[in-house]
Amino acid sequence: MASRTQQIQDRAMELVEIRPMSDEVNTLINQAIAEHGFPGRHEAYQFLRTTGKLDGLDGGGEIVNQGEALAALVREFGCHKDTARYHVAKAAQRKRHPDWTPPQWGGRRHGTGAPLRHAIDVVNGRCIVSQWVPGQVGAMRYSAAVNWEELDEAAAAAVIAQGGSINGSGQYPCPADLVALAVWDTEEDDD
Repeated sequence: MASRTQQIQDRAMELVEIRPMSDEVNTLINQAIAEHGFPGRHEAYQFLRTTGKLDGLDGGGEIVNQGEALAALVREFGCHKDTARYHVAKAAQRKRHPDWTPPQWGGRRHGTGAPLRHAIDVVNGRCIVSQWVPGQVGAMRYSAAVNWEELDEAAAAAVIAQGGSINGSGQYPCPADLVALAVWDTEEDDD
């Protein structure tokens, strides 16, 4: 017998109706992920909204019957409205992306604390393309590219595209096109 949580989730999947996202918007999201290296669809979608590339397009993806689905879950399972809201949102996400499979153990997932292989470090208004140095800790965990100053403008654009700001300190994933342009110091110190 399925757990109560699983029963609520299964029922939410039956109840929730989603207005489909257009193929045009899906294509733009996939292109943004490939072009800018966003960790997920949400970040790519937010970037496209911020840059105005979705203006005038029918995005879809809204829950058509949220109120009815919430009321039905609360009535049928006697759960709190916040619990019902959580399961409706989860069902909506699964219906929006039916081919999505959750990440498995291992590998890097956004927000897990695992280091980025390549990053853009924003410090004092400068955007430094960096690479992770295995075995190092603290400030020396990343090494700047030899030509990071040449890549500063492109790195700043990548940070802004991800919804970040160059006016504060932070670290952002580095798109593959910037990694390809970076020159790394590979000389080993001989002592």
